[in-house]
Amino acid sequence: MGKESGQFKFLQFSDVHLDSRLSFLKLPLSITERQQRRREILEVFLLALEVARSERVDAVLIPGDLWHNDTIKGSTIARIINGCAELGHVPVIIAPGDRDCYTSDSFYNDNILRLYGLPTWPANVHVFKTTDFSTVKHPLYPHVAFTGRALYDTAPQSDHPLANPIPRDLDASINLLLLCGSIEGYTGVDKANEAAPYSPFTAEELEEAQFTYAALGHYQDYTEVLSGAGDILGAYSGSLAGRGFDELGPRFALLGTIQNNEFGAWQCNIEPLELDRRRMVMVSTDISGLTGEQMLEEITMSIADQGGRIESDLVFLQLEGNYRIDTNPTEIIDELHYRYYNVAVMDYTRPDYLSETFDERTTEAKFVDSLLTMKKNAENVGGESDTTMADANLIEDALYYGLDALRRKRVTVRDVD
Repeated sequence: MGKESGQFKFLQFSDVHLDSRLSFLKLPLSITERQQRRREILEVFLLALEVARSERVDAVLIPGDLWHNDTIKGSTIARIINGCAELGHVPVIIAPGDRDCYTSDSFYNDNILRLYGLPTWPANVHVFKTTDFSTVKHPLYPHVAFTGRALYDTAPQSDHPLANPIPRDLDASINLLLLCGSIEGYTGVDKANEAAPYSPFTAEELEEAQFTYAALGHYQDYTEVLSGAGDILGAYSGSLAGRGFDELGPRFALLGTIQNNEFGAWQCNIEPLELDRRRMVMVSTDISGLTGEQMLEEITMSIADQGGRIESDLVFLQLEGNYRIDTNPTEIIDELHYRYYNVAVMDYTRPDYLSETFDERTTEAKFVDSLLTMKKNAENVGGESDTTMADANLIEDALYYGLDALRRKRVTVRDVD
């Protein structure tokens, strides 16, 4: 803030989830690859601290879920603490969230760190340690203050943290809030996986709280919260690095600048910074009627349209449609594995056998006619009931697997079976 009068810079990030479990269902990688991904996420965190230093920010704000209490390693804690210490006098303000909630035996407790022979938190780090909101002044700029609290439990909390007035430093002209919770109206992918809102609040409640800016944590997608007049009240940075295919596309830290606008009021501007060198990308492509070369081009274009990049990114590919029998999708998939860091494929395709005309005298023709009749009868027995449709789908599978065996002397099993 000393560089430019009336300006305050901060770096915000949260939901890093260091050392969290990366399930195969969310991230279909080998055990070794998942271990590597965990190391990469730690490197992204350390890179964020380097950015804070290079941008000469006045504070680093971490509103929750820096790690997972049940899986965090001591070696990771040591690197976190040492990285924060290297920022010198720049304050790092942490509000423990639901995954890294503050408990008597958590690594936010210096006594626990000493017990494990780990470095303690340096003087420039302030961790909120009570469930009640409290306020702390910036160590260098007394007209800047931070308000936050710690969460004590991983279970969803039904309390409405902004329903009642919370403390601000009335002597400070810039008041920053750190809050881990669920805002009403959020539409990110992770909302569907939320069993219940966690410390819910509304944009109207946040505006009434009258903070200069609110650094929000808990949700995984970058989301700005605006006032009724369209000004930024606060923002979720979202997760700092992708941990699965429910965290798609670029992940961000936020570089914020608070300065006086033309009317003399404080105004916050946010710049999202993508620090993770990988992205998670999910695409669905219909390859019906395409040649092998056209398949590869269509799939590659679909990945690029979703922000996917050659060599660095992880791709979840869903293939649809009936492919020409003179093509082989497996060869295309093999080529994709060479192009991208990792490709997981759900193959819902079938060879387009039924576009051909069969000689009625052949075994193939008799087999096709028999299975199609069986499928039609199954569909007619009970209309649209789940049981009859399942029978019809099973018969259709048998039809295509049989034609695979007759034509190719091998059976390609579809992922939907």
